[in-house]
Parts: sequence; structure tokens; C-alpha cells
Amino acid sequence: MNPATDLLPTNIDSIRVDKSNLRSFGTARVIPGVHMIFMSTEHDYEPGSAQYSWLEQELQSVDPTKTPFVIVYGHSPMYSSNSYHGLRLNFGRL
Repeated sequence: MNPATDLLPTNIDSIRVDKSNLRSFGTARVIPGVHMIFMSTEHDYEPGSAQYSWLEQELQSVDPTKTPFVIVYGHSPMYSSNSYHGLRLNFGRL
């Protein structure tokens, strides 16, 4: 067990998996003072999507007296001019 890396979820085992059948969009972890949310930028995150609803519920569950900091992570950058990912302006609206 490595305390520095065991906290962070990975998709290393699913690199060769067809992403269309993955059901878990993300996960959240709480460490003292910080609520960390890891979401999938490979699934729909527009308002009305399952992941958007999950994210709303996760954010509403935050107790700012216990975790005054909230960090949201995604696999792809919020803004990218990379031709593979394209310009991800929609992620910035979250």
C-alpha cells in the first residue's frame, strides 16, 4: 500500500476496455480539509446526464465546515487545442 498513490483512482486496468459499457463515471475521496472529486471527461457531463446528476449530488454533500476545499479532477484538460481531444470548452462551464 502506498499512501501517496492509493488515494487516486486509475483506469490502468481498463485501457483496452470498450468505454461505452463503463458504468462508473467518477469517484470522490475526502481527506482532512479536502473533498476531491474525480470525474470522467470521456462520458457525457452535460446538464441532464447521469454524470452531471452524480456531480451535483456529490457537490451538495460537501460540508464546508469539515472540507473547506473542493478539488475536481478530470482526465482531459478543461482547455486543450490538442487535435485528439479538441477544444473542450464545455468542461469549463461546469
